Amino acid sequence: MAKHAWIAASARTAGGSRNYKLWVPPTLEPGKPSPLLVLLHGCTHDADDMAEISGMNELAEANRFLVVYPEQSFLANLLKCWNWFDPKHQSRNAGEPSILAGIVAQVCSLHNVDSNRIYVAGVSAGGAMAVIAAATYPDLFAGLAVCAGG
Repeated sequence: MAKHAWIAASARTAGGSRNYKLWVPPTLEPGKPSPLLVLLHGCTHDADDMAEISGMNELAEANRFLVVYPEQSFLANLLKCWNWFDPKHQSRNAGEPSILAGIVAQVCSLHNVDSNRIYVAGVSAGGAMAVIAAATYPDLFAGLAVCAGG
């Protein structure tokens, strides 16, 4: 079996830029479009923490889907919380929702993603931002999951 792959990258939009990590499981079927899950961490965490806490990489391997873990930066929020509470980050084509849409667009441009099976989920502040992302980009996200979000 092929070895798993972490891909670290950054996406930039008019709303700003964020780093992210993409989990590409070795079990993906070549030539077949794969679902994509955008998984948002809570305050003080990062992509590695979220992957470990959630166990999502193992689920992605078993169920053949990609997982992208966007990372909030200290420059955007000292506690690395997603800024769901700020009106500047609650609209389509603005702030963090636009950055998350930009990350999805970048992943889709580089990988064979099933555009009808892109999902967003998050924990705590990440859950609140997942709700905003799904509400502002209903044409992008097919589903939403929130754990302990606002």
